[in-house]
Amino acid sequence: PFVALAAVILLGAALWLPGFLPWGQSNPGPGIKVVTWNVQRLGELQRHVGPGAERDALDCVSKTLEREKPDVLTLLEVSRRRLAALEKRLDLTCEQTDYFGTQQVNHGGLAVCVPRTGAWELAISRPLELPPDWHYVFAELRRKGGGGALNILAVHFVPYRVSARDLRSGAAGLLRGRTGSAGRVRRNISDAVGTQGVHADQLIRTITSFQDPTIVAGD
Repeated sequence: PFVALAAVILLGAALWLPGFLPWGQSNPGPGIKVVTWNVQRLGELQRHVGPGAERDALDCVSKTLEREKPDVLTLLEVSRRRLAALEKRLDLTCEQTDYFGTQQVNHGGLAVCVPRTGAWELAISRPLELPPDWHYVFAELRRKGGGGALNILAVHFVPYRVSARDLRSGAAGLLRGRTGSAGRVRRNISDAVGTQGVHADQLIRTITSFQDPTIVAGD
């Protein structure tokens, strides 16, 4: 019993004491500020509200980012066309793809950006595929002048193909004893969850092959 107790104490010391005892000072280097934002197409889908929708959205996002001053920015729900306006406004370097990899300038997608005058640069960046037809952005960032590297993935998982109207219709049908609409909602959600799981598994397997620190940003 004494030997077993001693073994447990030694094992506990090996697992926990390194977190509390000053074995040495590590040097993690300067920090990095990352902002991720679903910008909802920067007003592109609200143009029916008025001619100033895109301008107002661009002003709001630009002023916020100018105040926050991120080292790295990942954007969701942004088209190539609207990203170009933000790049020009904030002097950014970006890698962008639409979700389906079509390269259509008006299609929503993802982007990883860094300020041109900032401390970090996009050393390698490209869209990658999540089969069968979904895409995300991979970027390897390097600190200018040396001293650090990291990976960042801008990811937006496949959304549920269910609208508020679908949910209302399904609920109303159930109250009347009809399951058709609710069944379609359930199938759509189930399909999306299954695809999200497959994509999450692939992302995890991709990340485990990296050697540098990795940030996954998105939703």
